[in-house]
Amino acid sequence: MHPSNHPFAYGIKATCSGLGISRSLLYNMIRDGRVKSVKIAGRTLIPCSEIERLLSGVANDA
Repeated sequence: MHPSNHPFAYGIKATCSGLGISRSLLYNMIRDGRVKSVKIAGRTLIPCSEIERLLSGVANDA
C-alpha cells in the first residue's frame, strides 16, 4: 500500500531534482526504455515505483 501523504508519481522537474539529473538525461532514459513514464493530461509523470526501481538498481551496482 502506498502511504497516503506521498504522491503516486512525480513530474519531470521534481524527478530530476530528487535524482540530481538533468531533464535531457531523464528524457533520454524514458526514450530508451530505461525509465517508464505515464502521460496524464499532457504531463509526463514518473511513478514512484519506477523511481524506487531505478534507485535500487543504482544501489545494487555500487
